[in-house]
Amino acid sequence: PTAPAAPERPVDVEPSLGKIDLPSLGPVIDERRRRAQAAAASAASPASASTTAPSMAAKPHTPTTSTATPPATPPSPQPAPVAAPAQAGPSFAVSTRLLRTRSESEQVAAAMRELLAKQSGSTVRVEVLPVGDDWRVVGWPYADRALAGKAQALLASRGMKVQVIDF
Repeated sequence: PTAPAAPERPVDVEPSLGKIDLPSLGPVIDERRRRAQAAAASAASPASASTTAPSMAAKPHTPTTSTATPPATPPSPQPAPVAAPAQAGPSFAVSTRLLRTRSESEQVAAAMRELLAKQSGSTVRVEVLPVGDDWRVVGWPYADRALAGKAQALLASRGMKVQVIDF
């Protein structure tokens, strides 16, 4: 008599990915925070707005392609900049995984904005950031990791997988 053959091990269709490192969003968010603070400062004092207006003039457009080709899509309207709270210490954010399309990321941003507004009021900004050909939705700033962790737990309870990042 022959020995029964050992059952074959099934193929792992979802292999374990291990640790996934996300690129730092610090420089992008710091630049936006600096612009928002500059806009808030110029809006606060009308005298300084008139002195800074010439320096903020648009640069002349130098086309890199033929002028007969119209732009593919007009830029989407950006919300008015909101002054970010001035923070001396570290800041934290919640960030989604990379999303393939802008429309998907805008839907996630709208849902995240609504959920986070209920939790922490209007102090948290939710933005869609381009990352190469993909997109990422980020909610920020949080003063400490515990507040960002609460936001992560809230979003996870609604089925949104986000990660707490520091910048």
